[in-house]
Amino acid sequence: MTQDFAKKAAQAAAQSQVQAVEAQQFLDAVVAPQNTESAAIPSAASEQGSAMALDEQAISGPSHQKRKADEEEPLEQSAKRARPDNEGPLKRDRENATVFVTGLWEGLEDDELKRLFKDCGVVREVKITKLPNDVVATVEFVDRESVPAALTKDKKRIQGNEVSVFLAWRSTLYVTNFPEKTEDSFIRDLFGTYGTIFDVRWPSKKFKATRRFCYVQYIAPDVAQAALELNGRELEPGMAMNVYISNPQRKKERTDANVEQREVYIAGLAKSTTQKELEELFGECGPIKGVRVPLDDKGKAKGFAFVEFEHETSALAALQLNNRE
Repeated sequence: MTQDFAKKAAQAAAQSQVQAVEAQQFLDAVVAPQNTESAAIPSAASEQGSAMALDEQAISGPSHQKRKADEEEPLEQSAKRARPDNEGPLKRDRENATVFVTGLWEGLEDDELKRLFKDCGVVREVKITKLPNDVVATVEFVDRESVPAALTKDKKRIQGNEVSVFLAWRSTLYVTNFPEKTEDSFIRDLFGTYGTIFDVRWPSKKFKATRRFCYVQYIAPDVAQAALELNGRELEPGMAMNVYISNPQRKKERTDANVEQREVYIAGLAKSTTQKELEELFGECGPIKGVRVPLDDKGKAKGFAFVEFEHETSALAALQLNNRE
């Protein structure tokens, strides 16, 4: 019996050794050294380029280059970059998928805001920020199509207090063509005379050593509109500063410049609503360019849709169908 036990013990030890070697071989094959990867560094935009081009590079340039590098890396490298199943999609659309909420108070929990927007779509992130005299929040959705429904929450109440909800970019300014030596404190002092500033964002010096543009975000769209009077002001002789509302539509082709005026948002639809039914209903208002009916996991309509017309006058006519059953 002692000999049998010794024999079995020796076999078990040998098997464990084989498993250890196989495990090490797997690690060596999958977890490659970090320094074998090459980094893709985007080139800096021309300082005198258009505001639209700079705007696009500042927001999507570096992250887009990184995503491209990730897509082209070998399978072994991508294995160690495995993403958890519950993490959002690679591409985020913060500009178009985020709303700004004001009229809040200290002590408010994230869950209160999530409850307010729970029927609008999947909330990716809620950030509540306490300023010296205000408490505000940004609510980012996974899908940009959740934003129109979220905007209907404007003037709703949380714990009896009325809150304001608006598109985050409507209170954000894109500022460029100022002297290279301009500091953050100067921008805050200059633009702070119009109202409360939520944040001032600068491009990373990692990709652009000379920062010639920035984003100034207020806590209210009307303040941003008032600050537009700074557009054209010369901070130095012959250098007129450019100040624009940071509208994501400016990065699209000119043919889509007035898409907001040609598109209508329809809510309160039955889950059985089809694209064809909407085309027939709104077709009487004018030529339709496209109809989008977002679907849930079961393939049923979420209860809202978007109808884009060829002409702005058709969209205005469609508004007359409001409250039709």
